[in-house]
Amino acid sequence: MTSPALILHTSKYADDRLIAESFTEQAGPVSFIVRISHGGRRGNVPHTLFQPLALLDIEWDEHQRASLIKPRTARTLHIPHSIMASPVKASLAMFLAEFLRAVLRHEPTSPSVFNYCANAIKWLEAVEDRPIANFHLAILVQMATLLGISPTPEELLPICPAQYHSFLPDIMRIDLSNQHLFQFSRTQRAEILRVILLYYRQHQTAFPEMKSVEVLTQIFD
Repeated sequence: MTSPALILHTSKYADDRLIAESFTEQAGPVSFIVRISHGGRRGNVPHTLFQPLALLDIEWDEHQRASLIKPRTARTLHIPHSIMASPVKASLAMFLAEFLRAVLRHEPTSPSVFNYCANAIKWLEAVEDRPIANFHLAILVQMATLLGISPTPEELLPICPAQYHSFLPDIMRIDLSNQHLFQFSRTQRAEILRVILLYYRQHQTAFPEMKSVEVLTQIFD
């Protein structure tokens, strides 16, 4: 099988292996195990390609029964190098990778979800002419729709402080094309983020605490 794959997380396995968790267009969640190449040794699958939020085209034997799949080949489709040059974009990317890893690890195959995630990464890398402080809120709202758990304002009322109730109808319409039009203070944005993440925890099994949230609450005014 060959499929585009979005790398969500990598971790070292023993001294010479790398585990790369991914969400693929054709097979949903797939975890790959890749040999770490040293010195001048090069194989068909360079481990350096497997970076969080990299888009790769990966080939593997679909009849493998192991939980960790050995890729046959891998080539770069897109690596968001420029994101890492911006502290703000890098912080948003860190949140995006952590969030997608949490919500996609058990998600069935969904080309529409894959394409949305891939386009969101490319959008974040390319955007230069508008504020991006609400990027993560747009991702959370739009992903809820794609995952079939989109909330109504009424569903959020019990977990949302009363002073934010008037915001809810507008928040449900936020997306990447209009996120720059929403004017929130740091406190408002942090509270809206808390409410939406709480909603995810109510609808996603074992949804974890997001470690990158604290960084996001500090970088935007």
